[in-house]
Amino acid sequence: STDTAPRLDVQITPVSIIENGGTTTATITRANVSDLTLPLTVTLNSTDTTEALLPSEVTIPANQASVDVTVTGVDDDLLDGTQSLAIVAEAAGFVDGVAELAVTDHETLTLAITDDAISEEGGSTTATVTRNNTNIGQALTVFIVSSDTGEAVAPPSVTIPAGAPSATFAIDGVTDGLL
Repeated sequence: STDTAPRLDVQITPVSIIENGGTTTATITRANVSDLTLPLTVTLNSTDTTEALLPSEVTIPANQASVDVTVTGVDDDLLDGTQSLAIVAEAAGFVDGVAELAVTDHETLTLAITDDAISEEGGSTTATVTRNNTNIGQALTVFIVSSDTGEAVAPPSVTIPAGAPSATFAIDGVTDGLL
C-alpha cells in the first residue's frame, strides 16, 4: 500500500513567488520511515525551468527527517501571466513527492490616454498600450474593457505586433442623450 510505503513530501512556503528574484522554501521530508540513521539523496526537478529553478539534488542528513531548499523564480522577460508548475522530489525506494508553485509575472502593461476628456457627441481620443518586457519577439493581444460603455467605447482587444513595444487604439464618446 502506498499509504504506508516510504514517501517524500514536498511543502512549499509561500506557494507563490514573483519571477524576478522571488524565492520560496521547499521542505523535503521523508515520511513513513522508522530508520533515519542514514542520509538520503533526493533528486529535485521543476516541471518548468523557464519559470523556477532549484538545486538538482539535495541530501537529507542522517538523523533528520527533512531538509529545506530554496526555489528561485526565473525572469523570462515575457508578459505571460502567472505560470503554475510542480516541484518534484524523487529517491530510490520512495514514493515521489510533488507540490505546486505559482510564479507571478512582473512584466506589466501601461495605458496612456491622449486626452483627459472627450465629447460624447462624436468625441474621440487615442490610447496607447505599451508592454515593458524586453522580449517583444511575439505579438501580444491585450483585451480592452470600458468601465462604462454608456459613456465611452473601445475595441474589445488590440494586438501589439511582434517587434513592437506598443499599439494604439481609439476611444470614442457615446451619445447617451443625458445632460
